Amino acid sequence: MEETKVLQKTKEEKKKLQEIQRQERKKRHKRNVKTLSACLVTGTALGVYSFYRKKKSKMMETQNDISSEKYYDAFFEAKKIELTGEDIEKITVRACFGAILLKLNIDQPKEIVIELESIMSGVLIQVPEHVQFYMEQKGVMTKTANQVQGSDNEDTATVYVEVKGICSGICVRSIPLENK
Repeated sequence: MEETKVLQKTKEEKKKLQEIQRQERKKRHKRNVKTLSACLVTGTALGVYSFYRKKKSKMMETQNDISSEKYYDAFFEAKKIELTGEDIEKITVRACFGAILLKLNIDQPKEIVIELESIMSGVLIQVPEHVQFYMEQKGVMTKTANQVQGSDNEDTATVYVEVKGICSGICVRSIPLENK
């Protein structure tokens, strides 16, 4: 009789162990399904955002050909922008985890405003030696370096740079006239 009780106990323990293992498999399955679902949702969202970003970037590039206000962005990429002798009044540059080289070759005396928004990016702006230059910075952990020898001549172009940045580095340099 004791043997049957012992056998029953082992059978009951075996059933309990099997039930616990089944529940653990269900938990793992649910966790795997949740992880896979989260990955799919994130991938889909990034795909849609990327599609929207490319579409908006193309739209802005076509608008850049027409208007005197230019718009450029670098989202996880590096861009080199060279503007020469164009009728430009305002340039908006946005960089997010990217790098931008903006080279301005200004021949006519005029005012240009550059609005720069940067998040964890590096931006280098090159302007001719003969311009008047002013920079205003608002940001958190953002370093700006002004290496421009400003001109006092009233008949030269004036460049205003407004920087809004988070963890970024912005440098503005003069280009010698020979390297224009």
